[in-house]
Amino acid sequence: MIALWNGLVDRRGSTRAMGLLRIGLVLVCWSRWAGELVLHHDTDPLRTLLSLAFFTASTALLLGWQTRVANVLFAAVLWWMYAWWGFEKGVSTWIHHHTYILVASVTWLAFTPAGGSFSVDRWLAVRRARAAG
Repeated sequence: MIALWNGLVDRRGSTRAMGLLRIGLVLVCWSRWAGELVLHHDTDPLRTLLSLAFFTASTALLLGWQTRVANVLFAAVLWWMYAWWGFEKGVSTWIHHHTYILVASVTWLAFTPAGGSFSVDRWLAVRRARAAG
């Protein structure tokens, strides 16, 4: 039974689909929220901090640099904004089902090998492997 489980869980395959999904999710998040989060909109310190965290983590995730860490940070920022703006501030666009699905998708992406293709992480790994011979 354990061998069957390990065979199902420990499958190796192409990471290209997850790399493309990573890039696509970041671009969808940008198209949805970047306009609201540009720094010149508000002088509220928390909003400024969330905007900086949003753009820093999402840019790192888009480029695939420190992908797993960037993914976890980006998901945490999105959950914070979902809870803060959606429930604390009562902004109705933050509690719609499509917002939840997008935030949950970014969260689940952290459990995939999303940095294995089309990423700075992959480029650095290949470069290290070539240098090692």
